[in-house]
Amino acid sequence: MSTTTFPFRAAQDIYAPPANVNHTEKVILDVGGRQFVTTLGSLVQRSGYFSDFFTGSRRDAKQPDGSIFIDADPAVFEHILQYLRRGVFPLAYDQKRGHYFKLYANVLADAQFFRAPKLESWLAAKLYLNCISISTIWSPSYTHDRRSPDAKKTTVWGSDFTSTQMLRDETTKASVFRCRHQLREGHPCSHTMCVPAPTFDEVDSSLWVEVGKSYTFHAGWASDTAKEFQEYWDRLTPPPPFKA
Repeated sequence: MSTTTFPFRAAQDIYAPPANVNHTEKVILDVGGRQFVTTLGSLVQRSGYFSDFFTGSRRDAKQPDGSIFIDADPAVFEHILQYLRRGVFPLAYDQKRGHYFKLYANVLADAQFFRAPKLESWLAAKLYLNCISISTIWSPSYTHDRRSPDAKKTTVWGSDFTSTQMLRDETTKASVFRCRHQLREGHPCSHTMCVPAPTFDEVDSSLWVEVGKSYTFHAGWASDTAKEFQEYWDRLTPPPPFKA
């Protein structure tokens, strides 16, 4: 899994959330014409931009309806706000299409603007790749639709599997006995007392396996309070300056 270190752009990216604010105060944001209702605590806890905004002179810069205008794309900002509220990263993954990299690029630009260092690091270091792992699983083997006694591996298909496919594992030549009735009538012999002259045909004998992909979600990389990400962040974050 990727654990690429991320160089912070500036020292102010690491900050302490302000303590002298009313964290339950309701805030209405007008983002590109779309309103978002949240609390002051949600905005300042993980964003240096909003921390400075609400502790500085711009705090009272409200529109006539009481909202605060933010010049940003609302479709992207909703992912920023979801992260600011709970610290859950915007994992955008689909089993058929994979990761939504365009969204990641847009959110990264806003994470830099709103100075959300953990979200910025998660995106810049591509830690979203750690959230999903894919494994190829081989089912029991089949010979002519019958289970092979020397099957490679046995598994049970679960809900985390995509659609499976049958693959030819190996093909060998086999001699198949056919009586004169089968050769003439084109189907297995139904005669109870059939003692024909021996006839053999060379046919392909195929061994098939059913192959599927298993997807595993790793929650430890999906939020900024989860164990794996927190360990990564502790290694990445510079220690505070020494005080004599």
